[in-house]
Amino acid sequence: MDAENGIIVDIHPSAGNINDCEPFVERLKVVQEKFDLDIKNVGADRGYDTTPIHHGLKTLEITGYISPILYDTAFKTTSYREFTYNNETDTYTCQNQKELTFTHLNSKDENYYKIYSAKAKDCKACPFREKCFGKTANKRTISRPIAHELLEANIERTKTKEYKQIQKLRRVWCEGTFGTMKSKHNLFKTYKRGIEKILEQCLFSALAINLKRMIKVMN
Repeated sequence: MDAENGIIVDIHPSAGNINDCEPFVERLKVVQEKFDLDIKNVGADRGYDTTPIHHGLKTLEITGYISPILYDTAFKTTSYREFTYNNETDTYTCQNQKELTFTHLNSKDENYYKIYSAKAKDCKACPFREKCFGKTANKRTISRPIAHELLEANIERTKTKEYKQIQKLRRVWCEGTFGTMKSKHNLFKTYKRGIEKILEQCLFSALAINLKRMIKVMN
């Protein structure tokens, strides 16, 4: 959606097993090239708050104002802040001066994480053990999102007036338009099978919306 005039600039139906956010960056590239648009900012809901999307937006030199996901992970715990990260060795040091080294990658909700782990023998006799990770685990691990600085930068942008304005436009134009297309322009359900045939239905629905809005703009 072009938030200035409420014009739909791209329609891209996908299979049901594809997450909505997956084609997002690629479709922005298509829109940029097709219409020669210099896109500066985009707004999206929290389903798009993933490191691949933030990295893709950075590559396209587009600033994202995306509702953040608040992850309940060790990366966000209070005790995490008591660990010191060493950029040269890619390790963490805990308050008991023991090292947590990078062990493996993990993925969750389209985000990828680097997992750092302490040695079980170091945690076994640690005086901070219970406060650090509780009684059940045998060692402390830290989950750190890849390109976490991009996620943190997005969180900082949520504190700005630009974020509030862009999210308001998203709710009005994107969510509102989708609701109108379903209730007024034959998009409540699909009537054909296959992506190409469904795309045809979606394009006609978008065409009806755009024609009405272009007439209002011209008047």
